[in-house]
Amino acid sequence: MIKTKPIYISPAGGSIVCFSKNNARVFQVCSASICRYLPDLHSARKQLRIIESNLILKTGKEIEHPLQRKTTLKWNEDGELSAIDKARILSILSERELTQCELDSEAA
Repeated sequence: MIKTKPIYISPAGGSIVCFSKNNARVFQVCSASICRYLPDLHSARKQLRIIESNLILKTGKEIEHPLQRKTTLKWNEDGELSAIDKARILSILSERELTQCELDSEAA
């Protein structure tokens, strides 16, 4: 395995490594297990910014629920709730705001 030292490390942890042989250079850009190979340093730095900005956007996205939620439960032949519906119910119950309620003491 060839061990090389990065020529650039970004604040987000991505790196650029230069490989050269017989006056030919290739720049390897890596961030979060995504790697690209480019012919020049300018393109490599640009690609590193693109990769890292896409990673930030992907991890920062919120889960969008469809407008029409599934309301029918599926049951197996043995009378058990299907695994998909069990998982869906457990994920809803794990949301803290849905498991707490305030009881009005005067209503009793």
